[in-house]
Amino acid sequence: MKILITEEQYRILIEQKVKGGEITPGKYVIHSSNPLNRDSISKNGIKTSLGECYLIYADSNYEEDDECVPAVFATNSLKKKDLFDSTYDDDLWVIDTEIANVKWFKDAHFKYDTYPHIVTFEDIPVESVRLVYKGTGRSLLDTVYLGDDEVSIN
Repeated sequence: MKILITEEQYRILIEQKVKGGEITPGKYVIHSSNPLNRDSISKNGIKTSLGECYLIYADSNYEEDDECVPAVFATNSLKKKDLFDSTYDDDLWVIDTEIANVKWFKDAHFKYDTYPHIVTFEDIPVESVRLVYKGTGRSLLDTVYLGDDEVSIN
């Protein structure tokens, strides 16, 4: 017997593979993004999307026919050691969560106690984001030293 579900029910099922428990983050969280997105984010804010890292890292959590749900990922910490490492020198954007006013969830791809990564399924308005680091887009594996892991991002 084949059970049919609506597109909304399917989206919710896939969302559950990304979404941990709801969380109230600190006032500021960090979103990392490819520098190619800089102009768009500066003009439009951070839009939910299916980013390259998301598609790569999500593969192991999904069934063959599953599709990713557009999302915005961030880190609920300002410490360099906690930031998501895409292995590239990404732009870093601070999101003021009070201004953004969206629901945040623990990122189910990571153990939250070790990696404080969070996710939302809502767009982040431009007035709540600020570019704090301009990345080069180059691979970090051989080009950039990020310095002390315990230092907060200013």
